Amino acid sequence: MKMHHFLLLFITVITCYQCGKKETPADNANDSGFTFWQEDEADDAVANLAPEEAVKKALQQLEKGEPDAKPAADHKQLQALLPERLVGIPRSSIEGQKSGLQGLSIATAKAEYEMGDKRLSVALVDAGSSSLTLAGLAMWASMEFERESNGSYERTTVIDGHKAFEQYDNNTQSGQVNVLVDNRFVLSIEGENVSEKDLRQALKGINLRKLAGL
Repeated sequence: MKMHHFLLLFITVITCYQCGKKETPADNANDSGFTFWQEDEADDAVANLAPEEAVKKALQQLEKGEPDAKPAADHKQLQALLPERLVGIPRSSIEGQKSGLQGLSIATAKAEYEMGDKRLSVALVDAGSSSLTLAGLAMWASMEFERESNGSYERTTVIDGHKAFEQYDNNTQSGQVNVLVDNRFVLSIEGENVSEKDLRQALKGINLRKLAGL
C-alpha cells in the first residue's frame, strides 16, 4: 500500500468513527511488506501490525481520548500551503476537511497536479498534538529501513532535519516522499512519470517552515 493511500485510509476511518461506523474499508489490501516498530512499548501492539490492522488498533486507543491534545489547524490553512504549480505542473484539483473524535481532531488538505502523463498527488495532514494519531499516520518515523532492488529503493531518511520516508522506481519513473514536520504534520507527495529530482523539488515547493508555524 502506498503511504499516501494509507493516510487517506486512516483519515477515512476516523471520519467513519465520527459518524458511528466502526469498520475499516475492507478493499484496501496491504502489499507494503513492512514491519513497523515503535520505541514506546505501549505502541508495540500497533506498530507491528499491517497498516489496516494498525489503524483499527490505534482507533481503539483513540476511543479513550487524549485530554491534553491540542486541536488541529483549520484545513483551509493547510490548503493555502498547496501552490497552484509544483515543478511546473499545474494544480488540477484541491480539497480539504477537518474531523474530530473524542476530543481529538485531524485536518487534511489534498491537491492533484497533472500535465500530460506527469502526475503529482500531495496530501497534508495535521494530527494536532495526538501521539496516538501520529502512530497511525507516520509509523515509519520510528524506524530505520532501507531496501534496493532492480532499480528501485525504499528507505527512511532525514530531509532538512525532518524524519522522512522515500520510495522510487526508476523503471516506472514513479515514487513518493513523506515527511514528518514538527512531530505533528505529515506531508505526502506521490508522483507518476516524474524523476527523483522532480519529487525532491516538489517537496521544496511546500513551505515547511510556514507549516510548522501553524
